[in-house]
Formats: sequence, C-alpha cells, structure tokens
Amino acid sequence: DLVNVVYEIFHIWSTPHPIDQLLNLLSSDKDSTVRRSAADALGLIGSESAIDQLLNLLSDEDSWVRMNAAYALGKIGDSRAIEPLKSALKDESEFAGMKAIKDRAFTALEQISHRIHKRIIMSQ
Repeated sequence: DLVNVVYEIFHIWSTPHPIDQLLNLLSSDKDSTVRRSAADALGLIGSESAIDQLLNLLSDEDSWVRMNAAYALGKIGDSRAIEPLKSALKDESEFAGMKAIKDRAFTALEQISHRIHKRIIMSQ
C-alpha cells in the first residue's frame, strides 16, 4: 500500500547510505510502486550511481516504473542515457490518453541536452 511505500522511502532517507538502499529497492523489490518511488527518489537526489539500474528500468514490465525511470534519468542528466531514452520514445503506453512514457523520455532528452550543452539529434 502507498502509505507503507512512502514510510519506507522516508525511513531510507534517515539511514547513513540511502542511495545504496534505494538502488537495492530498484533491483530487488517485486512491488512496482516501490521501484517507481525509488526511481523518483534517486532522480531527485541526482545520483549518477543509479544510472545503470535506471536504464534497466526503461524496459520494466510496469509502465509507471518505465515512466519514472525516464524522469529520473532526465533529472540526473547523464549522456549515457541518451540512446536508451531515444529508444523509449517508441513506447506507446498511454495514461489518461497521453503517451506519458514517450513524453517523459522526450523531456529527459531535453534536460540532458541542456546539461551537456549539445543538441541531441533524433534519428528517424
């Protein structure tokens, strides 16, 4: 339940190594709500150590997890995410009639472009 997930995330913040614990949740928790919340938290922290696991989440079975992973990758802004985010532009999953994952991936690419001061070319 969402209250327990929020409690768990806040509890992790109070530990000496919250990033390690959040990374563990990304890779091992079966609850998609926990994985997407951990992805959000790592994006807010801006942890570059999370990039590889967040990239893996772009192919998660849960579309909310994929969307939050794209968001987090944009917040972190590392160029290693460019090609995987370009691939995520093909994700046609919808939320409330919108292509939310595609939109998040596009926004993430814009954020990375601004951070690295280079235009990202989208291939057809």
